[in-house]
Amino acid sequence: MGGAADGLPPTRPDANQQKKAVVGVFDLDGSHQQKNKGMAQRLNRDFPSMLDSKPALKTKENPVTRRPGSKTCLQRLVAVCSLSLPIIAATGVSLAEAGTSVFIRNVQIHAVVGGELSVGSVLVEEGIITALGPEIEAPEGIPVFDGKGGQLFPGFIDGHTTLGLVEIPTVKGSVDTRETGRINPDVKTELAVNPGSHLIPVARRGGVTTVMVVPGGQFVTGTAAVMNLDGWTWEEMLVKSGAGVRVIFPKMATIPSQGPHQEGLFPKNNLRGGKEETKVAPAKKKKEKEKLRRLNELFDAAKNYRQAKKAAKKDSKIQPPPEDRRLEALLPVLNGQMPLIITAQDVPTIKAAIAWTEERQLTMVLDGARDSWRMAPELAEKKIPVLLPSVLSVPVREDEPYDTSYTMAKKLHEAGVLFCFTTGSASSVRNLFHHAAMSVAFGLPYKAALEALTINAAKIFGVADRLGSIEVGKDANLILTDGDPLEVRSHVTALWIQGRRAELETKQERLYRKYRSRPRPGSSKAQSR
Repeated sequence: MGGAADGLPPTRPDANQQKKAVVGVFDLDGSHQQKNKGMAQRLNRDFPSMLDSKPALKTKENPVTRRPGSKTCLQRLVAVCSLSLPIIAATGVSLAEAGTSVFIRNVQIHAVVGGELSVGSVLVEEGIITALGPEIEAPEGIPVFDGKGGQLFPGFIDGHTTLGLVEIPTVKGSVDTRETGRINPDVKTELAVNPGSHLIPVARRGGVTTVMVVPGGQFVTGTAAVMNLDGWTWEEMLVKSGAGVRVIFPKMATIPSQGPHQEGLFPKNNLRGGKEETKVAPAKKKKEKEKLRRLNELFDAAKNYRQAKKAAKKDSKIQPPPEDRRLEALLPVLNGQMPLIITAQDVPTIKAAIAWTEERQLTMVLDGARDSWRMAPELAEKKIPVLLPSVLSVPVREDEPYDTSYTMAKKLHEAGVLFCFTTGSASSVRNLFHHAAMSVAFGLPYKAALEALTINAAKIFGVADRLGSIEVGKDANLILTDGDPLEVRSHVTALWIQGRRAELETKQERLYRKYRSRPRPGSSKAQSR
């Protein structure tokens, strides 16, 4: 696990190599040699621990020695660049390309699509699956990984999560799920994802290699992104930007949210869906009508903005409209290039959302719909995919059966609805397979559960040509398990993302080992301290 043969980056060169790389990067343009020389001197002064073994000295040019941690933002940026440049120079390839080829042999291949293969091998070259089968041989120079008869699956995909946006929900500084304001279609979620989140390795432990990161908010929250769970930066993690614009649709009715009824909002004898669904309280109804009016105004403005741009493009005499980033973000939606991810829970709201998108000829993905199973035939007929809300939850109505959430997936599958599993959070992504396992226990076919964890999600997000199955030409996002991945007793023993073997150790495991080896009070080792 510690060298290039294991698919991990090589060790960092020493300080002298770093110093040369930093100084060299400022010598690319001869017209700035004097300026670059000064920058190099400042680097030598302000980063003694990184660029040189000697401490900074007080001189005329540097009367005050800087303490560690007192660097400016620019200096921090240069420091980061200096650490990455020598690695690239030493290997000849970028970090994203390092260790992305491997020959995985002696594994039971579960391709998800097509027929199942017996024990065989998978060849990955530069992050892409190039061959698979029982008789292929490892090319010369490709590292070989012995799967020892384990089960090889495509990596799981979580269809709605805030992973990378939230670290500790109760610490505000670690929560970046929403922007100020209520209408933010131009927000790009991938820019806020933290590649160093401690929750990412935990999610990988559960077999999840890819997630759809969805912004939070109250109305038009922003643009979702499909991200791999490996990379030094969000750019390296990004699979697809602009996977959909999320809209929390105005409520036409309300169902209780897994808690006691609120006086005046939900009646005590709450009936099941349809015409007798709970009505929104008058004050709430007025607020929701206002949201619907603003939503219509927003998309009318986007439509007019598109027409004005087209007119200006055709006729140079026509002045183009001033650039509006919010309206620009909605143009792919209007052009059918991007879906709307509409969050709607109850039957009346789902029906209103469907009618609204059909009227405007927009593509829709239904999100968070607890009542989606009640409208399964209509959703299948209109080919509206569903991001299934948490299966591991209790019923939302007093008179619903205890297994309402557990059987949602089965009912959608029987109706022919395309759906995928989601967790909707950051810390629970590791439990994604539990949602599929519980659905299987309550009637969902096993193959359909695997599809909902893999290829279905890829189809919904428009990345099925890259992810979701083990096929030649697709990205090598793979997991190796020592048993059925839907069994709680099974473990993920190895995981690859774009052919690069990813670390499975978590912070919790490191802490466990640390305190497991702690000397007992009164022991000779403890007394020696």
